[in-house]
Amino acid sequence: MSNNKTLVDVANTQPGAYAQGPFQGTISKTQARHSKAGKAFYKAVITDGITTIDVTSFSRDLNPFEGQLVTINGMGIKRGEDFRGMAQISLSDKTTITSSGVGSIPIELTGAPSVTSAKTDRNYQFSNKNEGIVIGACLNKAVDICIAVEKTDEDSIWMVASRLLRVSNRLSNGDLHSTSEVLVSNLDEEQPY
Repeated sequence: MSNNKTLVDVANTQPGAYAQGPFQGTISKTQARHSKAGKAFYKAVITDGITTIDVTSFSRDLNPFEGQLVTINGMGIKRGEDFRGMAQISLSDKTTITSSGVGSIPIELTGAPSVTSAKTDRNYQFSNKNEGIVIGACLNKAVDICIAVEKTDEDSIWMVASRLLRVSNRLSNGDLHSTSEVLVSNLDEEQPY
């Protein structure tokens, strides 16, 4: 379904707003719980291999969908506040959940819109889901670096993440640095991340 929203789109929905579907992901970690008042509700996690979101349903048991690739659509998909760094959504009784079978989501990132770099003027498209993971890791490290040097504006983060991604791409293409020179002299001491 090429017109599906991604879980990133759902996670980027403003907390308190309703997310638009349809979107796909694999359901896991299903649990039936009870509120203090004794009312049943259901928890699960949905992932597309890149983004993971906690799901709560007060009307539909999510246990039958454990390990299933599902499509979630309809009204009542409400974005909650992040909890422990993870996006939250709640599903209403008007939300539909359709199983597409067992397995993981067939991510087709090649159909994602291209990203144009202003400096290189090249169109860039994701080639697989692992590349999205690498971009996320580079972005996370770039934020850490920018916080350390107290330059947290968008352009600084973009520049550092781009440099890290270029290094990552060179390494993944087998382009290893030719020198065996050691840049760190105290390898016996514990090194910070």
